Amino acid sequence: MGEKSLFINIARIMWGFDIQKPAGVDWEILDPEEGGLNVPKPANVIIRPRSAKHEAVLRKEWADARKEGLHYNPAPRAVFPKAAL
Repeated sequence: MGEKSLFINIARIMWGFDIQKPAGVDWEILDPEEGGLNVPKPANVIIRPRSAKHEAVLRKEWADARKEGLHYNPAPRAVFPKAAL
């Protein structure tokens, strides 16, 4: 169940957002942090809705999730900086 949930969430992120690296930033994606867990190092990224249509769907879904109590707190202001969610 966890694997399917992870797949669905990643697919939704890939559908709705354009994820890019900033100009002039050299990513070492496969250079992991040292320690007990092998995780990638933090990287600078630019995350934006893919289009105005995608943003409208994302905002509607976010509003619906808030009504049902399924939202995360705080809201993702870096992704939607123009309006309060």
